[in-house]
Amino acid sequence: MKKLLALVLSLVMVLSLTACGGGKDYSGTYKVTAVKSDDIELKKGDELWKTAFPDDSSLPYIELKKDDKCTISFDDDNTDGKYSVDGDKITITADKEDVKGTIKDGKITLTIEGAEMVFEKK
Repeated sequence: MKKLLALVLSLVMVLSLTACGGGKDYSGTYKVTAVKSDDIELKKGDELWKTAFPDDSSLPYIELKKDDKCTISFDDDNTDGKYSVDGDKITITADKEDVKGTIKDGKITLTIEGAEMVFEKK
């Protein structure tokens, strides 16, 4: 009987720890590494990329925080918002607008005003 009780308690403990594990931690800063719009494609390291973004401080970025809040920075303009993740889908809400995309393997891919932008976690 004691062995059975010990086994049941062990299983309950393992299941409770699994439940506490929750979702993944997506927090961190993601900087843009590629932009594709119509016939133009920019990738980090290309000559055109260096013209558009002469240094890393000018790169657009998204900072995801642990409390489902985020900061989006484009052209030195920072906007605070919120984000949610469902599977590999991410929704970022800022200025009462939703932007939907994917988050996978440390990359966020969003379509903003017709341009596909890829952000990588740094």
